[in-house]
Amino acid sequence: GADGVHSHVRNVLGLVPPIVSETTLFRGSLQVPDTASAELKACLEGGMVPLPLDEAGKLYFVLFNFNERHPGRLAWVLSTSMDIDNEGTITPFTIAEHYVSQEKNLLLMKEVLSLSDKEHLKPYPKTSIIDLSDDTLKVYENGGWGGKGRITLIGDAAHGMRPTDGYGGSMAMEDAVILSRVLEYGKEHKCSIQDLLRKYEMERLPRVKKIYQNQLERYNIRMKKGMRPGPQPKEFSDWLLAGV
Repeated sequence: GADGVHSHVRNVLGLVPPIVSETTLFRGSLQVPDTASAELKACLEGGMVPLPLDEAGKLYFVLFNFNERHPGRLAWVLSTSMDIDNEGTITPFTIAEHYVSQEKNLLLMKEVLSLSDKEHLKPYPKTSIIDLSDDTLKVYENGGWGGKGRITLIGDAAHGMRPTDGYGGSMAMEDAVILSRVLEYGKEHKCSIQDLLRKYEMERLPRVKKIYQNQLERYNIRMKKGMRPGPQPKEFSDWLLAGV
């Protein structure tokens, strides 16, 4: 099953359902026009540009410029852990109008939203995550993340995590790499598909759990303590970027 955090395959397997997190998250992108403000144009040179929006630090807006293949293109993420009434009605503009307290950044945020694809401004539900705690994992057979027989899970269906640093997509790609290696191993050693899928889960689980915990800790620093978590420790960063 590679069908996301609300995985139907996960449900069929009878696994623990996803947990609704405390976070509402929006993502979008825009092409910065020549008529944009100087403040917005400056963000094209800024790499990652965080914009504090409230005094408590529970509202987080970040701009990212793309790369030289996409001149003038910006992406953005809006994340909040505020206790807001979110029944599929909250949009980025709703948050801007009612929850942002820093006027300068509010103007820039509204400019960004007004230039963004309208599909990115629709109401979103709260983010959900998969519980990878030891108490949950120990009830699954074979020591993996819940796959059974000839069925396994990939990406968010297996380990949807808090979108603190945006590692979810990378983890899914790593899953695919390891699964392909394990299947190739099985061809050479005449292993059953059931054994190979359990091997895949067991090989992936330690790395995924370490990254999952890291993202939880950084989420708590940012959203619960209202502080910027700062760069990753070098040892962790080197290990992370070494890949699989």
